[in-house]
Amino acid sequence: MYLGHLKNGLLTLVNLVFPAVCYSCYTRLIYQKDCLCNDCFMKLAKSKSSPELVKELGKKCFDKAESIYEYEGVIRELIHHYKYKSFRLIGEYLGKKAIEVLKQEYTELINVDCIVSVPMHKMRLEERNFDHAHYLVKIMNKSLKLKDYSRYVIKNVNTPKQAFLDFDARLRNPSKSFKIKNGSVFKDKSILLVDDIFTTGATANTLSKLLIDSGAYKINVFTIASVSAISDRRRTDGVSPSTVSAISDRHQP
Repeated sequence: MYLGHLKNGLLTLVNLVFPAVCYSCYTRLIYQKDCLCNDCFMKLAKSKSSPELVKELGKKCFDKAESIYEYEGVIRELIHHYKYKSFRLIGEYLGKKAIEVLKQEYTELINVDCIVSVPMHKMRLEERNFDHAHYLVKIMNKSLKLKDYSRYVIKNVNTPKQAFLDFDARLRNPSKSFKIKNGSVFKDKSILLVDDIFTTGATANTLSKLLIDSGAYKINVFTIASVSAISDRRRTDGVSPSTVSAISDRHQP
């Protein structure tokens, strides 16, 4: 009881000294762990439809795919903070929102045996010291309580960042860049594959094929956001490293 009161008191003190503000409108937030005020949260664009694989990639290897938001505006900015500046608080926020939506709207998606995050190459991990997709999985799995088999999926080629590639390069980029370690663990398993953004579906499809080839029988894909408009999928993301840095500087603690 005493420790609980002490913790609440410390959190209150931190909130007074370092008040949390909305990442979109800069309104002061009531709760330190929130990233958006209620007004801005209600303005987030919900995903218009289930993400679809672009036709240029041919056969779809996953069963279902769902996203919460359209990759635009506030959610796009939040994801950039999260990925490129390692703001773990945003990961916690997005992971908890993901669980709310999955349990309310996509229960079939999470009726699986195990969960896997899209892996990061070890050199990229050394750069960021943070695996954003796996951190999402860890937050989500506090509620889902699935077997986390992320460690068996490896990014063995350090490909260019998808965000800075044009459409054709995005399609080629994930090809042959992943491998499965100890593939027998996936035999006769259904899997939830988790990432932050679904654009063309190239990464999800490449990994799904590898998992199916390793014996998995069903792959469901879940991302925080997706790009639904074909015109948006075909253009470069348009976010340079300098732009990401400038955006992030506005919210540096």
